[in-house]
Amino acid sequence: MDIPALLNEVTPQWLTDALGHTVTSVAVDQIGKGEGFTGQVARLDLTYDGATELPSSMIVKLPTADQDQIWIGQSLGVWEKEHQFYIHAASHISERIPRCYLNWADGEATRYVLLLEDLAPMATANQVEGATPDQARACVDALGKLHGHWYGDDRLTEWTWLGPPYNPALDLLPDLFEMSWAMATERYEGRVSAAAFEATRKFAPLCIDWHKNTYCTRPTTLIHGDYRLDNLLFGDDGSMAIIDWQAAAPNPGTTDLFFFILLNLTTDTRRDVEEDLFDLYLESLGATARSASGFDADELRGLYREALLFYTVTMASGVVHLDPSNERGAALIDQLVERTMAAADDHAAWTAHELG
Repeated sequence: MDIPALLNEVTPQWLTDALGHTVTSVAVDQIGKGEGFTGQVARLDLTYDGATELPSSMIVKLPTADQDQIWIGQSLGVWEKEHQFYIHAASHISERIPRCYLNWADGEATRYVLLLEDLAPMATANQVEGATPDQARACVDALGKLHGHWYGDDRLTEWTWLGPPYNPALDLLPDLFEMSWAMATERYEGRVSAAAFEATRKFAPLCIDWHKNTYCTRPTTLIHGDYRLDNLLFGDDGSMAIIDWQAAAPNPGTTDLFFFILLNLTTDTRRDVEEDLFDLYLESLGATARSASGFDADELRGLYREALLFYTVTMASGVVHLDPSNERGAALIDQLVERTMAAADDHAAWTAHELG
């Protein structure tokens, strides 16, 4: 059976054949168009012929239709990863994730389709505005429990589709930094800590060696890999769910934790709750996983201080993609740079490395 390449190919007849129940009509409402999605995502409002236990609404995910971008997704394996995640790992995740109704691939890493549970009215929070303290606690609690389940699990090395702990795509980071630095200097000098800004410049040539040969040699767990507010859904009852597993990988759990704290909280909120979130994460990991991870409270905080300049380099490198005509995108990049620089300044991150 053919796998659709475009959303307009997700027709009642295709859905009937795929789901095994007659679909008489479907309304396709695309989600996130123009917001950097690595694919085509839409809500399907479905009408069936006769009674069925299938839901009246689903989410469909397809690879991007942009031929200039599709090779990037293929080289990063984003669609293959989520396809394999729902085959192998999803049933072992106790945190709430969308149920999968259909998961097909063509075997040539070119076409994929997922039909997933629509978790509405749960909704994302605004990353520019940042998570509330209660949302942050819910996210970190879920993260600790997720990571706690997978530390020391042999499947992380057996599942080759996850890739290695070090992502070779990061090799491009120093070049991106060089391309971005003049623009970053013009845009942020005077707006962020001068000490953090200079430390970022000095650490940039060292960041890959540190990440590959120090950070990624730590014990690994299953990480989400893109644990930000756009991929986290919240309910009015305090519930939350994790979506979009295209970046899942074996990595130290702190990759998700630090990424969330630094990039998804305003500076004021981070300063208020950062210490509590570290303690909550360790508690949620559980005693067995804490031992397997090699973390205690002091080491976790020490690694955070050590990792801060990696994040300032990464965020400054993203300035090359800043499009002033995209107000939300530009505001988000500004926030990410300013938040990471503020954290580096708060913790004197330059003292964690020999920068010369």
